[in-house]
Amino acid sequence: MPGTWGSRPLEAALEATGGALELAAHRMLSWADAALSRALRRLCRPLLDMYSFSARDRSVVVTLPMLPAGDEPLDVARVTSHLVEELLLRPLRALYGTSVLAEYHRLKRGLLGAPSGYHAVVAGARYVVTFDGRVWGIGDRCGSLLLAQDFAHDTFSLTLNRAGSGLTSLTVGLNHTILALYPSLKTYRLYSSSLPGESCLDGDLPPTKTGKDDLRIELTSEDGISITCDVRASLCGLTLSVWQHGLSAGLLGTNDNEASNELMLPDGTLASSLEEFTQAWQLAGDYRDVEKTRPVCLEQSPTCRAFFHDPHSSLASCFGVVDPTPFLSLCIRDTCGTQEHQPACTLAAAYVHLCARGFVPVDPPPQCV
Repeated sequence: MPGTWGSRPLEAALEATGGALELAAHRMLSWADAALSRALRRLCRPLLDMYSFSARDRSVVVTLPMLPAGDEPLDVARVTSHLVEELLLRPLRALYGTSVLAEYHRLKRGLLGAPSGYHAVVAGARYVVTFDGRVWGIGDRCGSLLLAQDFAHDTFSLTLNRAGSGLTSLTVGLNHTILALYPSLKTYRLYSSSLPGESCLDGDLPPTKTGKDDLRIELTSEDGISITCDVRASLCGLTLSVWQHGLSAGLLGTNDNEASNELMLPDGTLASSLEEFTQAWQLAGDYRDVEKTRPVCLEQSPTCRAFFHDPHSSLASCFGVVDPTPFLSLCIRDTCGTQEHQPACTLAAAYVHLCARGFVPVDPPPQCV
């Protein structure tokens, strides 16, 4: 129709204008954030020099102006210390740790709201983000775990398989197309029908398919189901439209916006623990291999804190949109007593993915590139 044809250039122009304004705002806020940080550093440095800490003597020396008159200097020192610490340095430290860009994204999320549809993530065959945003570690276990499945029409399924040899694969099925992703090998296989033979491959390694055009694979359906896998990050995301409300069940939970039934078992009852929940969705394998609850790690991993707590982290712009707390907890737990960066980088990849879905562009930490 003529009216429809005439509106297309206008829509394209408005979309281009909106994108340009978004880019300009992002650049401006990045510059303002850097300028404010430099100014605060220059302001805080002389104030922080008033403190002298000695680890050997276990003492802190504060240099403050004193009035030489009887007992009055002690009172003045207390008042001065209170004024400097509580009313000056503490607000300045809080301001120094504030990111203008993060506040901008937090405000934008509050105005625009969350993306439509339901989304869940599987990262590195070890971590999952459920439809309701819960972040869980599923550990290393032999056998098959049902992550998600359409129990009404059987249009899609996600299964995590671990062979006795330790080879792990994430099997994704949609529209009679099967994708087998091997996280540890950064490779995958595509099938036009169901997988031949067993789902856990103990024999030959899968063929390498990691060309420049094969780093991202997307399976879609006409009714709004999308499964996107990043081969390099060993990460897959399942997106369901609002029309698939309550359609999926499995370890990724039920897509019904009800956090209270996140631990729903196949029989419709609720599990009392994550371990019971995981066992119930195990399709094959030895239940004795289920990971036991680990003791709390008393160490504070510098890498984990640098990723998910430091206000100067490359992920910090998204802290106000995607809560980093569960990622930090899992990172500390899985890197306890080791120098391994892989769990932290896997969690960081999942965090970057969720931030991108929330329209917050962040870069992965340099240690993971």
